[in-house]
Amino acid sequence: MKRLLEKIEDLWAQPISKVIVALIAVWTLGGIGIYFLEGGLQNGFESLTNSLWWTIVTMTTVGYGDMSPTGIPGRIFAIIIMMSGIGLIALVTGTISSTFVTKKIREGKGLENINFEDHILICGWNRKMEHIINSLINLSNSKMDLVLVNEESSDKLNSFIQKFDLNIRFVIGDYSEESILQKADVKKAQAAIILMDYKQGNDQKAIITTLGIKHLTNDCKTIVYANDKDSIRYLKRANADEIIFDDDFETFMAAAHILAPGIPEVINRILDYNSPNSLRSVSIPKSYIGKSFEEFFNYLRKKKNLICIGVFEVHHKMGVNEILSSDTSALDQFIEKKLKQAGHQFGNSDKTGVVINPEDDYIIKPNEGALVIE
Repeated sequence: MKRLLEKIEDLWAQPISKVIVALIAVWTLGGIGIYFLEGGLQNGFESLTNSLWWTIVTMTTVGYGDMSPTGIPGRIFAIIIMMSGIGLIALVTGTISSTFVTKKIREGKGLENINFEDHILICGWNRKMEHIINSLINLSNSKMDLVLVNEESSDKLNSFIQKFDLNIRFVIGDYSEESILQKADVKKAQAAIILMDYKQGNDQKAIITTLGIKHLTNDCKTIVYANDKDSIRYLKRANADEIIFDDDFETFMAAAHILAPGIPEVINRILDYNSPNSLRSVSIPKSYIGKSFEEFFNYLRKKKNLICIGVFEVHHKMGVNEILSSDTSALDQFIEKKLKQAGHQFGNSDKTGVVINPEDDYIIKPNEGALVIE
């Protein structure tokens, strides 16, 4: 009952609600009034339904002319109904238009609540943003909804999203705050990518954001960029689904250019979605479930002209008791407290396991996919 009253109160707080109530009141009182003033004059107002019909026709200035008041009191009353109706109808139209315009302005400033489903959040802002979105576009087989959550200016974000043929919205605010995450509709999001915070220079914000998301929902997969290797253990305890530390990749590529020429070129080529040799993930036909990797490899090579380099499977990750350790640091205690406050069973989160270059007699399992080079 309390929740119902709160919803009614929220509805009444909307300007359009008051205008509609006033419109209904004038219509009802107008119909009753004209019925009592003209009902005995045999001019069509003998029934209350006819009187209500005349009132709505008069208020909307349609004026069919099928009936009209003939007495002086009735005509004076009709003038009042006409003026009230014109004013209220104009007010309804103006209020509705104003509501849509205000909503559009708020959306353009990143202040409006998001109402998406199965969308992807990108929390934070750095030079990787455009590349990440292009990668999502190239890997996706269908249109997707993206929500950017950061503290950049609305002008900068509006200009940025014009580069992409996607339904992209943004929310401006501190993405480590749960209220901002809720505004981005994180509970219905399929995943959240949390970028490194270069301004702050550490991963504390990423850890807090991961905890905030897991506190609100366990259905949103979190992919976190780590700036410091020491933060990885804390992100694992915060129940991050995937952690990316790309400094390792960058330093490896730099060294490989000197000591192992050719490897960087191969890696760049298979990671380029416009390359004819790009890396892809494909589903495994049911007919090859339970068969050897060698059979499946030969099928892809001969029939699809693809080279299979491995298989992957989504499996359950560590539960909360495995995530938490005996570490007594302040950050560990904070993470433990947040996890307990959430009251979720974190053992149901999914993580991807990969087997690169399996043995020929490796048996393909159900729910596995294949990593291939075209």
